[in-house]
Amino acid sequence: MDYLEDIETALILVKQRASSFGSFAYDFCDQHFSAVARQNLKEYCDSYGVYIIRQATTLKIIYIGKAGTVKNDGTFKQQGLFKRLTNERSQKTPANIWFKGLLDKYGSLQIDYFILEKSFCPAFAEAILLQTYLNENGFLPEKNEAL
Repeated sequence: MDYLEDIETALILVKQRASSFGSFAYDFCDQHFSAVARQNLKEYCDSYGVYIIRQATTLKIIYIGKAGTVKNDGTFKQQGLFKRLTNERSQKTPANIWFKGLLDKYGSLQIDYFILEKSFCPAFAEAILLQTYLNENGFLPEKNEAL
């Protein structure tokens, strides 16, 4: 599959199926991540899609995630992009603490987001991005625990 050659090519595929996409920075340790996310995702809080957390200076991918789980009746569970980004992370760590730890380790962060068309499942888009990253690097992004 050609779209699995490299992460930038996979991102082109995801962008083609996105109704909107963008990014925002998180670089002030005195601001809670949830406040920054709310300010930048106002119109997309309840939208579904995928997101990539990067080190801003190098664009190194730290985490690839999704917002929106499709239930067996074809509807989405109630967790849009804002709620997913600000939920507890691994080991019940509050998002503000988790993102503060990333900020301390990597410096400024860039969060890229892709709001997907209803016909393109977020789990599928996330799997494409993670598989492509794995193919290209031989391992997953540091904060992704499994595929």
